[in-house]
Amino acid sequence: MGRTAADVRRVCAEVLAMPEYEPKENGTTYCNIALHNILSLLGKADVCTDQVNHWLMLANDIAEKLENTCKELSFSEAFEAVNRGAIVVAAMKLPQHGHVALVYPAPGRYSSGKWQRWDVPFAANIGGFDSDGESMNGVRPLNWCFGAKPRLWLVAE
Repeated sequence: MGRTAADVRRVCAEVLAMPEYEPKENGTTYCNIALHNILSLLGKADVCTDQVNHWLMLANDIAEKLENTCKELSFSEAFEAVNRGAIVVAAMKLPQHGHVALVYPAPGRYSSGKWQRWDVPFAANIGGFDSDGESMNGVRPLNWCFGAKPRLWLVAE
């Protein structure tokens, strides 16, 4: 593998700091493009691209591709994997636009009353605005990034 959790954290920090990923006033966000950027820097650019046309896919398309090509992990399995340097993507298909985010190698887990779980991992999230009008971009617990529990996919060990 050769990749460490520190490598993943460094790449995430680099991409999350990019101003072009801030949500637009109209609510437009770029989770698919940011995830592609992160994965490209980690050597997995193909995850977010269409294999035929090599176009960058939307979040729903990425989620579907992950369903067909990757192993699904539990929250606990994902936490352990990312802290070994594995690449895990959280994904959710929605009627119009889904959401994707990289599961982030954090030292601990989050306890979520929203999902009645104590083992929620964190994510390097590119998203919209919170209820206070602040950007949701950054390292946040998955339950802050997704309205419902996403599926977690092992992309690379």
